[in-house]
Amino acid sequence: MDAVNYYSRHGSPDQKMQSYYYLGRIHGNAGRWSESIIALTNALEAGEESADVKYKGRIYIAMADAYNHNYNVVEECRCVDRALEYFNASGDSLQIRAALSCKAVSSMNLTRYEEADSLFQYLLAIPDLRPSLKSKCLVKYAYLLSLTDNPDYDRSYKLFQDAISRQAVFSAKDMAAYAYIHWCIGDTAGSEKMFRALEQQDSSVVGITAWWKRLIKEKQGQYREAYDYLKETVDYNSEGVNKALQQSLSVAQRDYFSAVAEQRKAEAKSSRAISVLVAATLISVLLLLLYIGMNVIRRGKERNLQIISDLEYVQGKLAATRQSVQARQEEIVSIQSKFREVFQSHLQMLARLYEDYKMNNS
Repeated sequence: MDAVNYYSRHGSPDQKMQSYYYLGRIHGNAGRWSESIIALTNALEAGEESADVKYKGRIYIAMADAYNHNYNVVEECRCVDRALEYFNASGDSLQIRAALSCKAVSSMNLTRYEEADSLFQYLLAIPDLRPSLKSKCLVKYAYLLSLTDNPDYDRSYKLFQDAISRQAVFSAKDMAAYAYIHWCIGDTAGSEKMFRALEQQDSSVVGITAWWKRLIKEKQGQYREAYDYLKETVDYNSEGVNKALQQSLSVAQRDYFSAVAEQRKAEAKSSRAISVLVAATLISVLLLLLYIGMNVIRRGKERNLQIISDLEYVQGKLAATRQSVQARQEEIVSIQSKFREVFQSHLQMLARLYEDYKMNNS
């Protein structure tokens, strides 16, 4: 949980998604399937912005497994379909084939036997199918053939044998079906021995073995014993029904977290829209202020140019006036000089006349 808490606050979308995925796997390995579903739902939410489609496919496969253990086959099938979408987008053939095998099992759980049959046949016809996946398909296909209305017992038995030769892993349900097939091909002692060993190994599988034993008793015409086994099967399945009913909580929680994720996305989108609007408003205001400022500067420049022009005009007028005054002053000085010359000439003339007058009178 420490790693999840850290990455949920500081990690990238990929790191957040992966940390929740591993938490979901830890819960699943401990049998806490509801907690696993919630953690995996958080993984999908945290990885909303991640481009790792392959990892998202793995998350949906893990969710399908969790729903399978809680008897919610409808959700199991939905998750497998989503996983296939992501794996197809990734182009990873190994993951696509693994998801198809899960799809075949989920179809079988939904009693879509024809769809499951075609998927198993498709997978088993692939030459380079991964050995572990091939052994799994052999077991599950043999199990499917045991369920059909007109089962091919010999074919089912050969498929089981082929799987055993490949060291396939058998679940309790698979082993019970294998024991039933032994009876169908005439190995009654072997069938009873297998049923007994299975029940001794795990008493909780009695409900599983009872379902197959009921089929045997019906084929033998022992309907009273068949009814008793049917009752055991019903009692066993009632637990599964209760778990399936409890899944409404898990589904509700999943839907809640999905709704929260959608709400957060809407809030983030709204926040981004508000931020864009605020930014646009600020830019508009700045552009308006810039426009006003440029106009003020332009008008100031025009006013300054006009003032300079007027000043130059006045300076020109002053210079012209100064020149005119200077010219007049020079003219006055010239007139004054001429007047003095004339005045001196007149004085000199008067002086000569006076001298002549004196000489004549003496």
